[in-house]
Amino acid sequence: MNPYAGTSRARPLIGLGAAVVLIISFFLPWLTWSGLVSVSLVTIASVSSGQGWLTLSLLIGGAILAAVGSGFRAAGSTTSNTASRRLVVCWITGFGLSLGGCALYLIDLSSYTSASYYGYSYSTGIGAGFGVWLGIAATVIGLIVGLVDMAAPGYAVGGTGYGASAANSWSAPPAPYQPQAPTSWQSPAPGQPGPPSGAWNTAGAGGRISYVEGGRPSSLVVNVGEQVMVGRDVDARIRLSDPRASRRHALVVWSGTGWSVRDLGATNPTRLLGASGTAQPVVGEIRIASGQLLIGDVLVTLFPAGS
Repeated sequence: MNPYAGTSRARPLIGLGAAVVLIISFFLPWLTWSGLVSVSLVTIASVSSGQGWLTLSLLIGGAILAAVGSGFRAAGSTTSNTASRRLVVCWITGFGLSLGGCALYLIDLSSYTSASYYGYSYSTGIGAGFGVWLGIAATVIGLIVGLVDMAAPGYAVGGTGYGASAANSWSAPPAPYQPQAPTSWQSPAPGQPGPPSGAWNTAGAGGRISYVEGGRPSSLVVNVGEQVMVGRDVDARIRLSDPRASRRHALVVWSGTGWSVRDLGATNPTRLLGASGTAQPVVGEIRIASGQLLIGDVLVTLFPAGS
């Protein structure tokens, strides 16, 4: 299963497409007038001077910024919620600047009926060309899709990128975690899932994840090598509603003899409970035989399923 497929990848691709269309519109007619020729934004830029550079800078600079933000967002090159958010902000800011440039262009254009405009002298009949309306349409679409991508679940990439294969993202777990390795169980809080009873001689068997979400206990059996995304994202295998949990908060893998746990750059880091009940943040990736995690304020219990 690829948790990065679907609409979460489609949104930045639409944004990138809108940015490309906006840039293409710069080569189409942006200025027309009766009895003369149509002029593209590129031609206007070559002869423009003075205040016209503000409009041109907003249009061209904004289009480039939008293309960069949405392009890297679509490529899934970020590794944390924070980096992913910055790309979306870059994407939205770029289209916002371009929309401001379009508005300035139309305001400036409307003030000329018989004057010298961007280095050209006219008599009458000045108007906006096809490129203006195409550019405005692309800008509005890109801006709306960017705002949707910021608000909707799934803006955090979490380390493997949109197009990455889930089967390849955890091919080689690192050395065992040394600062703490709690494998014994403390008494769980009332209403929370507790440890299983009996011996845990279950090498090669499946693992089990138990948690309580919204007052409802749930559990999940995990096969050897299977990855489980935990967070608020719609693609998360364990989807939480806790506002302190990030959209892509942590990735958990059962190896057959223990668990690999990776924090995905969550705003509130994943915490591992020790035998004494103290919670320590998970840094990078750790390996434990069993234990309890705090994902936001949700207690998640990891143990072998066959015990």
